[in-house]
Amino acid sequence: METLLVTPPETVKLTAHSAPHYIFQRTTYEAPRQYVYAIENAVIEFQHRPGNRSSFRISQSLFNHASDARFDEIAFIDDKYTKFNICHFLFDKLTRLMLLKKAGILPKAVLLFSRNKYTHYWINQVLGYTPRYIVRDKGTISTKVLYVVSSSFHLRHPGNFMPADIVDALSALGGSSPAHKALYISREDEATRNVLNEDSIGEIEKVRAQDITPSAQRDLFNECSVLVGPHGAGLANLLFMPRGSTVIEILPPYYGTAAFYIAAERLGHRYVPIVACDPTDGVGASPKEWTHDSTYNRRHMIADPRAVADAVSEALSRSGEAAKRPQITGELDGRTLRGIIAADH
Repeated sequence: METLLVTPPETVKLTAHSAPHYIFQRTTYEAPRQYVYAIENAVIEFQHRPGNRSSFRISQSLFNHASDARFDEIAFIDDKYTKFNICHFLFDKLTRLMLLKKAGILPKAVLLFSRNKYTHYWINQVLGYTPRYIVRDKGTISTKVLYVVSSSFHLRHPGNFMPADIVDALSALGGSSPAHKALYISREDEATRNVLNEDSIGEIEKVRAQDITPSAQRDLFNECSVLVGPHGAGLANLLFMPRGSTVIEILPPYYGTAAFYIAAERLGHRYVPIVACDPTDGVGASPKEWTHDSTYNRRHMIADPRAVADAVSEALSRSGEAAKRPQITGELDGRTLRGIIAADH
């Protein structure tokens, strides 16, 4: 096994936030070393597991190992998360390909556990050509040379492994000219973390990123200076915004990760958190004192329309547009809260 590239570790200072949420207990972010390896006579065995996860093992074989297919050269850029998620793809899988390219590797074939229009578009954009796509969810493959990045085996939350030069490469995907537009990423059709009263938030253009082609998605967010949305993969579109834009994340009080907080900071954006209300009674804990518990991931939430409108108005004024406060259509008082909860059940 040959080590082709090692990125230096980094300690990144994060902007302090007083928002009552446990993810803001940290004040620094540690970006660990990453290693790019070339493994000769490699065998990769993999299998899809329940829960949209995969297990895989890489070994070396000096003999003809029984396999489903044999190749001369493969770049493996995937990890244990097999269900496609634009956030995991852009911040983790695509950045591995960028590291391979930095190491001088332009692979003939790319191995993924799943693919769609986004994987093809962005891999082709980064490489500048169309590689052979090997897409399998189980099996055994052997190859004369396998290129792999260490983060495939030690994955944190999305974007937690971005070294500085890869951050610069990602920033190059964003818009370069000043933008003056606010967009709201909706999760209204999702099974988790939907903002139940998003129609009360105001006159902000609502988009569903999954309904847009990759190139149109990039163009749309290149012109966005204020991105608003609940915690979820759609916020990964902050990647395409001009540097210095504002990201307003609506956080569920009892679930969340610092992924978009870290990504926004590293890409030069201003990050504004708004902690929502949980529509389920009986939790009985402060979100500031809470600890990460994925069992709360599937809860919906209720946002304060006034807090969102104020944050958008301030952000637009920072971007150079005359402060135009979105017209809110509701207030978050006890009566409204009870009505929203009743409608959701």
